[in-house]
Amino acid sequence: WAPIEATACDGKPECIDMEDECLDSCGEKPYFCSKMGPTGLFTCSEQYTLPGRLICDGHKNCSKSGEDEIGCTNRFICKNETAKVYSVRKSQVCDFVADCEDQSDEADCHASHFYCEGGKPFFVDKRYMFDGKRDCEDGSDECPKDSFKGSVFSSAENMIESRFLQVMVWVMGILAIGGNAAVIVHTISLLCYHARRKLTKVAVVYSCLVLNLSIADLLMGVFLIALGIRSASTSGNYCLIDHSWRSGTPCSVLGTLAVLSSEVSLLTLAILSSYRMFCVIWPIQSRTLQVHFSIGLAVSTWIFAGTIAFIPLSKMFQEYFVTQTMLSTNPYFFTELVDKPAFTTFSKILLSYKNDTSPAVQQGNLFTWERMSKQLKDFNPEYKAISYLGYYSTHATCLPKLFVDKRDLGWQFSLTVTITNFILCLYIVGAYAVIFRPRQVNKSSVTSQGTRNMQKRIAILVATDCACWLPICLIAFLIFSGVEISNTVYSITAIIILPINSALNPLFYSNAVQILFTRIL
Repeated sequence: WAPIEATACDGKPECIDMEDECLDSCGEKPYFCSKMGPTGLFTCSEQYTLPGRLICDGHKNCSKSGEDEIGCTNRFICKNETAKVYSVRKSQVCDFVADCEDQSDEADCHASHFYCEGGKPFFVDKRYMFDGKRDCEDGSDECPKDSFKGSVFSSAENMIESRFLQVMVWVMGILAIGGNAAVIVHTISLLCYHARRKLTKVAVVYSCLVLNLSIADLLMGVFLIALGIRSASTSGNYCLIDHSWRSGTPCSVLGTLAVLSSEVSLLTLAILSSYRMFCVIWPIQSRTLQVHFSIGLAVSTWIFAGTIAFIPLSKMFQEYFVTQTMLSTNPYFFTELVDKPAFTTFSKILLSYKNDTSPAVQQGNLFTWERMSKQLKDFNPEYKAISYLGYYSTHATCLPKLFVDKRDLGWQFSLTVTITNFILCLYIVGAYAVIFRPRQVNKSSVTSQGTRNMQKRIAILVATDCACWLPICLIAFLIFSGVEISNTVYSITAIIILPINSALNPLFYSNAVQILFTRIL
């Protein structure tokens, strides 16, 4: 068989006698023209002839020498040159079809191909990465080894990669729950029987505030234990649930719990410091304070902290805090996580089909997360926004981003919270500076010893709390000003320094733990 027409001078003989490639007008003639015999056919060294269509066709038709494939242009040579397929057209390279038997024509296509780590299949279209479906048998297209390269806490296998931090989550959680539970039980027993125990109003007010502090610190322990359980339950395959975990309600609840705990704790410390300072400066007037006043102060800490913790979850502030949305599987986006610019572009395309020129469209008012999600669902009910990634979705630990810069969405809110905490810390330090100021006291040995013991406990308390909060605030200010801090500093700050007060506060503000240990031992 031979074609009636052929393309001249394209490097691939089609005519039987190869005249389409061996014309003088083709310029420099390829190697196979020199092997043309008297009949116009290609003559192999083995002394048999081949028609033009078998030259440069990717197969060694000259069985021994394979010279019918020498000097062919626009061909890709397969790595396994002894295989049946010797070469393929260059247009067949990186076309998502393995034409070489060893698949070498698809082996160096990193711009468009993702190569499955387990090798089954050899590759998938790079557009199918992170689309929520396992295209590789081992799921590596959803969890490449380097996908968590810049992560502070996580790896593809573990939610909390560091073994040290895994242990510390449990240690800090157990200490926080155990110590604060003991304080809560002891303090409630004091308050329930304060008439029989003849507690003063000052002691009752103090006990109410300590109870408030312990409840807040107990929540931090609950957060840590829940985090430890989740980390252990996802060990070995965390990557597969990373997006759904960080964008899900459980993660938001844990993040809210952590912020609520830390803010109530710090506010209660400030109130306790104020109350102690008031008792020192005006000891007589302090006895007139009513118990319901301390309860009101305790409630106010939860209202203020709750406002801070829940604002990022409000739909009213969705545009300010949400960075991405997690979409159900659809043909329009290559990944299941879509950012605002990409979603906006898609929504504009949808609106262009509808030819909607309303003022809301012109002003861009339709391009909010909620409205764009509705547009997608209206376009096809099967496609929808499953969840959103926002304030509590930055890391797998569900903590908000402690250290921000101007590139972060919602940095003004985070920085305001940090400045507020910094002011509270400075106030606590100032309050205890007033408390420590030399005063005239009864110089009896008992009073002096009691005063020294109280001052020692206060000194330890102030040192530990300020040693935690002040560095956190100062590091936040440094990073905001452009100073680079390693991920190790961040991870230790979030897992150890931030919650450590919740474990240590019971040791300094109440003797319940000491009493518990005394009874046990």
